[in-house]
Order: sequence, then structure tokens, then C-alpha cells
Amino acid sequence: MLRVVGIVLTGVLLMFVFMIQLTYANEAPSPSIYVNNEYMIDFNAEIKDGTTFAPMRMMQEIEPLLMEWDNETKTLTMVNDEGTEVVLQVGNQTVTIDNESKTLTQPPYIAGGRTMVPLRLLAETFYCQVSWNAKQQTVYVNKVNEDLKASYESEESSLTEAREALIHYPIHSRLPRLEDDNPPEGSKMYFYFPEGQSDSYFFRNRDIIFYYEMNEDHTQVEELWSAVLDRTDDGEDVNSEDTLYFIPGYKIIEEAGARPKLQTNMAYYDISPHVMWVHYGMIDVEGNQEKLGFEEEDYQIPDLFPIPGETKKDE
Repeated sequence: MLRVVGIVLTGVLLMFVFMIQLTYANEAPSPSIYVNNEYMIDFNAEIKDGTTFAPMRMMQEIEPLLMEWDNETKTLTMVNDEGTEVVLQVGNQTVTIDNESKTLTQPPYIAGGRTMVPLRLLAETFYCQVSWNAKQQTVYVNKVNEDLKASYESEESSLTEAREALIHYPIHSRLPRLEDDNPPEGSKMYFYFPEGQSDSYFFRNRDIIFYYEMNEDHTQVEELWSAVLDRTDDGEDVNSEDTLYFIPGYKIIEEAGARPKLQTNMAYYDISPHVMWVHYGMIDVEGNQEKLGFEEEDYQIPDLFPIPGETKKDE
């Protein structure tokens, strides 16, 4: 199984579950921030005349930074491991990046005892991807781990290793928030991958399903579609356009984004976190599921396993 430096598997599980809970919670009074899939519960953004600001301490969640604060001059100096230096001063629209001066549209300021700094400029200076979701009032700041990226891109990686790397990638979304009004039915979660492929996947938790695709430069994964599902009643006549062939017995009652037009066998992983087991196999285009494996002893979420008989396709 893939082991990526700096990633703790139990943390990944919490990331998935916590992300689902927070994504569908009530909107915060100020914009929310996600850094590499982690919700910044202690840090909210503020938008001032079109510029998004975040507390300076939050910048250390993006990557390790040496930070020096001069309280007398209200000057902040940040230096990353590669030696990139940024100097800002409260109330001053000039920022210095590696001895080169630039003019900010809005200067840093202090609010509620916190020094607020321009998020996009600093994040992009430290080579992060930054995107704004106006529908969710959420900022996504992503910087892929280089070891993770290498594992995904390596020709020596197996199909399973590439998929494991894929599901650990930072995610961003431009879609609106959907809400699941149904009561939770356990804590099971599911991954579905098009047969032989590792560039896209579905993730399902409770009655919410998401579809993700890798971007062209392999720096982050984008949520392109999501939907709320509901069980179909016995004998209910359901339009095939309102169903997913690989999840029989459920219908789509609400969706956002462009539904992927896939018609291929799906490799699936059915994971039960509370009992720490996974079973996996294939689902054909008629919805027939074939269970091909089961792991329980020493299982670590969300480890994936090779699907017997499945081979890697060129993408």
C-alpha cells in the first residue's frame, strides 16, 4: 500500500468525514477557508473591497514558515523553507517579496486582535492554488505534497497506488452546497473508480455523492458534480435518467454541476470505518455487483487493494 510522507491515515479518514459534515453545515457568518482539504475551524476569512484577508497565523497551515513580528512597527516577515521572504506592514500598501516591492490594493490590518493579511497574494507567492467559491462563500488553498504527486505520476506506480494517491489529493469546488435531509444510516463510505482508470472517482458518504477529476497539471482535484440520493420504493417506476447504474436502489433527487456521462464498469470499495473493514469488487453497466475481495485484519482506512482481473488503461 502507498505510504506518503507526512500523511496519517486516521487523519485522512477524519478529513473525509469532517469535510462532509462541514460542507453541508449552515453557512458561517464570514467566508470559510479550506487548506488542503482541512477546514480552518479557527480561522475565517474577511473580504475587504474585493480582497480576501486571513489571519497571519493561518499561513503556517499552508506550509512551515519562519514568522517574525515586530510589534513596534507592526511589521511581519515570513520566510519559507526555500528562502522566499515576504515583508508586510499593517496599514502599508507596499509588500516586499524577495526584495522586490509590490503595491497592494488593500493594506494589512488588525481586527479582533489578529493581524489580517492578503490571502491570495501570500498563498500564490508560496506556490499554492487559490480558488474562491462564491456559492459556498469558501476559499480553497491547495498545495500538493511533492511525494504524493510523484507517486501519482510515476509510471512505476500500480493502478491501486495511483488511485490511493488520487484520493489523498487536495480538492477544490465551484459548486453550490447541497443538503442531505435524511437521517444518517451508519458511517459507511464508498469509492467508485471507472475500470482501469485513476484520473477520476466518485466518493459517497450517507446519501451524498461527489464526482472528482484530476486537473491537467496534477496539482489538485476538482469537484465537478454532486448529488443527493434517496432510496427507491419497491415497485417504484423511476426514470433511468434519475439513477446511477452503479448504485441500484437509489435515485437522484437533487444535483449540482454537470453529471458525468460514464458508461463503464466501476471498481468499488465499500468501507465501514466503525468496524474497520472493506470489501471491494466490480459493478458492471447493468448494476450487477461482483464482490472480489475483503480485508479486515489490520485494515487502515482508506487503504485500497488491487481488484482481481483489473488492468490499468492509458489515460
